[in-house]
Amino acid sequence: MSLDDAGTAPSPTYVLLAAEAAREVVPPARAHRPEADVRAVPWWRVRSLRRVSGMGEVLISGAVGAVAGALASTGLEGRFAIPVNILVLMALGTFLTSGYRLLTTGRPAALRLARAATAPRPATRRYVLLHGPAGGRPSLFLFPDGERPDDLPDGLVMLPPGGPLPSAPTGAVELRGWLDRAESGLPVVVPWVEGRPLWPAEPLWEAGSADFEGQLEWLAPGVEAPQPPA
Repeated sequence: MSLDDAGTAPSPTYVLLAAEAAREVVPPARAHRPEADVRAVPWWRVRSLRRVSGMGEVLISGAVGAVAGALASTGLEGRFAIPVNILVLMALGTFLTSGYRLLTTGRPAALRLARAATAPRPATRRYVLLHGPAGGRPSLFLFPDGERPDDLPDGLVMLPPGGPLPSAPTGAVELRGWLDRAESGLPVVVPWVEGRPLWPAEPLWEAGSADFEGQLEWLAPGVEAPQPPA
């Protein structure tokens, strides 16, 4: 009698999760514009890394504050003076808050991702792309390289919703990084698929961790997470 017949959930093998990924293929909502190659330009010229750092919010609030300040300096009077002064204060507050986040967390996070994406000696893996119920948050389950259908996943990379995705639900991926760790202590790794980086939303979750097992249960209910080695 098989494990399935005995009522035990099947293990999340490559062939099982790949079949699940093929059933839930989600067409891209829109085409993504190409962005600058992180290997050839500074991090702040890469659109995705600017978004990670929060630089855009700093620039927008600074521009709004400058325009509002210029208007206020003209000596507006009457009903326009108070709204403009309020706008100046709001823009200044946003600029200072977002600037602080940029310097303390945003820029370091973008630098870690850029450093990981350009790290030498990538590790080759197979991936399975799962979205979960209702086309949820995309996740790359990572498997050892090769063609073994019964391999178990050894890692997981969460991707941001609405971002670029691989064109196929399964395939080969190059993992670069392991040079830095996030504040959580987990390794920062950037997957490269089809010649471009897929900027992760989270650090690498390794098999056996609580986060890994919880995400597996959400994305592929009815399978049993692999147990860490004794």
